[in-house]
Amino acid sequence: MSWQRLFGEAARHHGCVTPAMAERAGVGARALGQRAWREAWPAPFPAVWRCPGHDETPVGLAAAAVLAAGDQALAAGWTAAWLWEAVRQLPTPLEILVPHSQRSRAHRKLRTLRTRTLQPDERTVVAGIPSTTLARTCSDLSGRLERPFLRALIIDGRQRGQLTLDEVAKAAARRRPARGSAMLLQLCHELDADRCDSMLEHGVRRALAEAGYPPPARAPVTVPTAHGAVQVDIPWPQLRIGIETDGFGAHSDRAHLHRDQQRHNALLLDGWQVLRLGWWRFETDWHGFLGELAALFGQRAGARAAR
Repeated sequence: MSWQRLFGEAARHHGCVTPAMAERAGVGARALGQRAWREAWPAPFPAVWRCPGHDETPVGLAAAAVLAAGDQALAAGWTAAWLWEAVRQLPTPLEILVPHSQRSRAHRKLRTLRTRTLQPDERTVVAGIPSTTLARTCSDLSGRLERPFLRALIIDGRQRGQLTLDEVAKAAARRRPARGSAMLLQLCHELDADRCDSMLEHGVRRALAEAGYPPPARAPVTVPTAHGAVQVDIPWPQLRIGIETDGFGAHSDRAHLHRDQQRHNALLLDGWQVLRLGWWRFETDWHGFLGELAALFGQRAGARAAR
């Protein structure tokens, strides 16, 4: 039964076991080491073995790294960003955060970060692995990231519901005057003022200001229509003109496309004129889109003058 308990515990850690886990299961650290040696269990890190029946995976490697660094260790930095699906590939070396006073064994696959500022609300579990929250991850990476990438990371996290600006600002303030904390606080203030939850929407609003267009409403507006409430991303409510930003996730399936068509038609019937804009057009034909927007502004201005 002891081995069964240990293997069950290992399954909750992506197949990884440690001497401490063996002691808690009643197997004993020595018995674990002997069996792992006898059966040639893979050891991704010292005193961390992968049990039979579990293949090597990136998430299993991240789990092993955290276990190797001790009970208080967390996935952090780029490793945490990968767990939060903010980056596509698990980075090398793996980055682990430990209390400043904790000793840890050096390893070529590990980069150990130390902290005196980590708070209980900055600890969480992602994919079964102890990790820093995404807000704390943004703070830890702020000294190593360029401003546009950091902004995109925050906006993407907000869209997914993984962080709030308040959480990011608190994490940045706790690390002051560490490198990047001032920039991160400034970004939080800017995003709060812009009230944009879409990276594309943020870019379009900035580009409109640079092109000299009258400022739209600071936040999307909700338009009550005969077919229900419809939100306009970038609106000029007095003119009943708007821009709908279609990010990479737009129209991900037929149901989404059908709902978008209903929304667009409902706005037209309610007297709104809404132009659609996606990433490809924004990056390759922005001036062409501005021509369409100028024509729409001209039409609405002419209609108002005719009244």
